[in-house]
Amino acid sequence: AGATPAPARPAESAAAAVTALRRSLGTARDGAGALALAAEPSRCGLLTSVAASCAGYVTVLG
Repeated sequence: AGATPAPARPAESAAAAVTALRRSLGTARDGAGALALAAEPSRCGLLTSVAASCAGYVTVLG
């Protein structure tokens, strides 16, 4: 069985929370994009949709 990740520390401010969220979404966007390049064609569309969604959220968050 896999280990349970430690809970994340709460952000010290709203700005720090937005920055952390933006960073996490950017990481998810990049990861989904990289996986889409190596995935089966039947899964490529789903992964590119996830990457596009994360990119959209990053844009909205500024």
